Amino acid sequence: MKTILLMASLILFNQATFADTERKEIERSRKVVSLAVPLNTATVRCLVGDYGSQSLKISMAALKPHTVFRQTTRGETEPCINAGSCVFDRTPDGRRLSPELILDDAKPVENVEVTILLKEVLSIDHDAKVCGRSLQEDVSAMVRGLKFEHSDGEFLGTLDYETCVRMN
Repeated sequence: MKTILLMASLILFNQATFADTERKEIERSRKVVSLAVPLNTATVRCLVGDYGSQSLKISMAALKPHTVFRQTTRGETEPCINAGSCVFDRTPDGRRLSPELILDDAKPVENVEVTILLKEVLSIDHDAKVCGRSLQEDVSAMVRGLKFEHSDGEFLGTLDYETCVRMN
């Protein structure tokens, strides 16, 4: 039985590894918005969310009217951006990611330039002649010298293979 399971696993791995697949990303919109972002202990924190470990997050209520998707994670009610793991990641100068890198009582609000990129993503399996279609929205910003990002999206369904291959 173990041999059969091993063989089946190897066959599936080889098919997945060597399948003729392609990913096309088509930019649908890009905008940069300037937002006044409150930076305090309620908006800047380490939160587990959907990433499995504590991530340095900033909640950005002002982002909500500018995005197509919610840009939230588990535990958040407002859109948020993420700089990385508070447990594992460090800044270029070796400091561990933590809210203390962002919080400054003398400067409780920061004007932040946020880039919002909306793209259509086509996942094309040329062997099976199948095309999956989704929208993905990426949000990024530099806040007090640290890069923050977030991504949200939705699977839209399948698209005719020939149409999909011709799209740009």
